[in-house]
Amino acid sequence: MNFKKSVCIAFLGNAFNDTRVTNLVDSLTKEGFEVRVISFDWTSENFTGKDGNIAVFKLDKTNSHIKYYLNFIKILFTQLRKTNCDYYVASDVYTLPLVTFFAKFKKKKIYYDCRELYPFLAGLRNRKYLQIAIRFIERVFISKVDKVIATAPMDAQFIQHYYKITDPIVLRNLPKIKKWPFNYKAPFSPVDVIEEYTRPARYVENGNIVVKDALSDVEFVDFKGVGTLESFNSDGLRSIIYTMPHIPNMKEKTLRYPGHIEYINVLKKSGFFNEEHIVLNGISISPLEFSSKILFNEWKLGDTEEEITVMRITLKGTNKIGETKTIVYNLHDEFCPKTNSSSMARTTGYTATAAANLFLDGLFSEKGVFPPEMVGKHEKCFNYFLNYLKERNVIYTKVEL
Repeated sequence: MNFKKSVCIAFLGNAFNDTRVTNLVDSLTKEGFEVRVISFDWTSENFTGKDGNIAVFKLDKTNSHIKYYLNFIKILFTQLRKTNCDYYVASDVYTLPLVTFFAKFKKKKIYYDCRELYPFLAGLRNRKYLQIAIRFIERVFISKVDKVIATAPMDAQFIQHYYKITDPIVLRNLPKIKKWPFNYKAPFSPVDVIEEYTRPARYVENGNIVVKDALSDVEFVDFKGVGTLESFNSDGLRSIIYTMPHIPNMKEKTLRYPGHIEYINVLKKSGFFNEEHIVLNGISISPLEFSSKILFNEWKLGDTEEEITVMRITLKGTNKIGETKTIVYNLHDEFCPKTNSSSMARTTGYTATAAANLFLDGLFSEKGVFPPEMVGKHEKCFNYFLNYLKERNVIYTKVEL
């Protein structure tokens, strides 16, 4: 008789709202595992408490943080004690100690999903003692697990060096192969993607800030090696609106395969992205949460699925001798099969590590908080970034018109 292997996943968050957990559950289930999830919610008024083997337990954070953590530990301890699985997964640093304890006690395999570089989270910068505690917990328990799961190659390399561990499992944005109807895959939560489609888009025109609906002003743009894409207004300028006020005209647009915007607009105009709850058969539900749940699988990017990232930056103005010039930078990057790295991980991750190395090399020594454009405005820093990326085959091609 064949018995299914079983997996227990613990997560300090609502499993139904976390693509990382739901994707793991889906993948393990398809591989024939029985999966049980212990998760928590302290933000939603109404949420699904249990669906099959996925359970969400209510926590209260309104009165006391100490009571909140003690209740979390009590529930997790009680639930883990009831389990007898073949494998255990701590899906964050907060569940790591108890999951490790029970898995070791039961002599089972332990996996730790190091989804963040927890000791260096920006949100903990002003909470010194909590940061020290988390760093201590992770350092003690990460050495006791059987495998560590990292988000991307750069994170994997960092935790290997920082914690002296070996062989972490590395998880791997237009898809390279289009799939109807959306022709799109997301390496992150659909909720974050949908926000691009709903948040008003700001741009600068003749020195004034203009606000328009997202998905507006659709244009078709041709890219070598890709073909025609459609672009639309999105709120991507962010800090540069205020840090570069001398630039009279600035606009940022998002790219998708043709046809994507039409389907998204149908959902948006029909109310599928509304956050306000509606009552259906006596159950209160948010259309946005429902839509995100449906789109999880539709937009899920496979572990080794080929995808591409393309970008074009166009600058127009006059040079030092008064000549009108147009300078265009183009980026085309694809999934790297040698390292199993997505183009999104490569283009963003290597840029981040370039910044870290730039500081270490002493090229930027100003003190304070600086958005990227305030670092890149220095020519030596700008060239450092481009050369660092080029060494890793992330190449921006420059054309002067």
